[in-house]
Amino acid sequence: MSLSTIPSAEDIARLKSRVEYLRVELVKRTEDFQEKRRDIKAFMDVLKVQPTIEFEKMVINEEIPSFPLSIDTMYKVSHK
Repeated sequence: MSLSTIPSAEDIARLKSRVEYLRVELVKRTEDFQEKRRDIKAFMDVLKVQPTIEFEKMVINEEIPSFPLSIDTMYKVSHK
């Protein structure tokens, strides 16, 4: 093994610092993802149990005749 392939102490310190930064970033992003995932699951549970008027307004646009589902039909389909 030649001396040119051995990393210097400075290179090793830089790499260790970068690895530590990436570990911290991974933990932070994992926590953020888990929090968002919980929020999405909670929102989905609310929509399953109690569709809100705002949700119905987003989904059902009476001006578009190609979407004929009524609120009652949507409720029946989602609560089978």
